[in-house]
Amino acid sequence: MDQEEGGVDGVGEGATDGNGDSSADDVAVAAVSAASSSSSSSSPVAAAAGASSTPIPASTSSPTTTTSPTAVAGQVAYAGVNEAGLEFGMTVTGPSSGAVPGALGSNYFAPAAAAVQHTRDKFANVFRLPFMWERLQPALYAGFDQGYLATLQGAVETIKATGAAVILDPHNYARYNGNVVSGADLADLWSRLAALYPNDPLAAAAIRAAGATQNLILVPGTCYTGAHSWTAAGCDSGSANADAAAGFTADNNFAFEMHQYFDADFSGTAADCTQDAAGALASATAWLRAASGRRGFLGELGVADNDACRATLDAALAHLDANSDVWLGYTYWAAGSSWGDYMFSVESDADGTDSAVFNVLVEHPGWA
Repeated sequence: MDQEEGGVDGVGEGATDGNGDSSADDVAVAAVSAASSSSSSSSPVAAAAGASSTPIPASTSSPTTTTSPTAVAGQVAYAGVNEAGLEFGMTVTGPSSGAVPGALGSNYFAPAAAAVQHTRDKFANVFRLPFMWERLQPALYAGFDQGYLATLQGAVETIKATGAAVILDPHNYARYNGNVVSGADLADLWSRLAALYPNDPLAAAAIRAAGATQNLILVPGTCYTGAHSWTAAGCDSGSANADAAAGFTADNNFAFEMHQYFDADFSGTAADCTQDAAGALASATAWLRAASGRRGFLGELGVADNDACRATLDAALAHLDANSDVWLGYTYWAAGSSWGDYMFSVESDADGTDSAVFNVLVEHPGWA
């Protein structure tokens, strides 16, 4: 989740200390493609995002798929959820006490295969998979921890087995152990990840250099990443995300990742939805349409389960569908096996019972 105003990132409730987006939340986002069998109709989604305010150049190529789904007018290509749990224990100031390395099933949690399949069967063709950088790479420029890597790869395979695409999300607020990272730090992480998935899409320049050339890059903001504030000046630099994004050089194989919550301060920390959905997204939509080739992806949006918020969610997704020429898709915040009574959770019950919020998502699937 994110807390867009006041320079403070939101702290996730339930089993985790911090989940969210800020200028720093998505240190880099990369995706692994869906299973490459001919039976899969999903195209690979991929991404990379820099945490620095310096625009990241990238040379890209169009994604390829084993099948060619037909675009559906008035419908986004990708729809899904954040499959949270592997990042639990992260805060804006770094991992919480005892969170690293932590223990699977106690400090952090892997996706439940049955729940992933259920969500896939109902509507989803993409899953965003947050994880904690410090658990994967115990020191900058060091090798990966093999135990946590195996857990992460297992989660990737759980999702890929359904035929859906995966977005890998180092959920670190653009920090490592609380310190803002550099472009070189990011490049090292993504080079190592790309080497593990040479035929799957992964992240910007470092990933391209490692040979993963067929991925879609997702580029988040450098001053939080809210859609409602994308074109507004703010943060320390006084510039807008739109200004930084204008310097990103790539071909048509990338999209700008934004997040959006609808409580009074856009923070995603309250159960009310007082913001107009279309109004919150309108300026970002106009900015995307203002230049040829721009596309957006809503990496997080979440609401509580009440009448007003469900209507707001439906209106937000309808806006994305109606503007699918510039909006590629969305991943709802959040699913995951260990949220408990977290107000934004859409994890289905063990018997397959879905929440009313989940059923709103079902009405807005992706066509890819």
